[in-house]
Amino acid sequence: YLSIYVMLFLFVLLKAIPSSKYPLLLNQSLETNVFSDIITILKDHYIDYDVSCFEELRCMTCVPRFSVAVLFLNKKDKENLSYIFHKLMNIHEGNAIINLAKQYLMNVK
Repeated sequence: YLSIYVMLFLFVLLKAIPSSKYPLLLNQSLETNVFSDIITILKDHYIDYDVSCFEELRCMTCVPRFSVAVLFLNKKDKENLSYIFHKLMNIHEGNAIINLAKQYLMNVK
């Protein structure tokens, strides 16, 4: 696991990059550990501070190899995603969140 300083740096970097650029930036190199770090940042620095990360999650689905990366998420990543999607249900229209969660193989109601 990365130190808090590295995670804060990655958060700042993630915020500085338009989410629409994720597919270009990550191209075909979406590794499970990078994906895991992004999920952790979204939970710890977006959702826990009531900042929506819907666009970030939506744009991640356009990254090549996204569907493969989802298959290799560990239990903690799945728990974090479940937490994120449940929090997003309070911010966004339900169907949009439910449909996005399905792409992450998550069941949200």
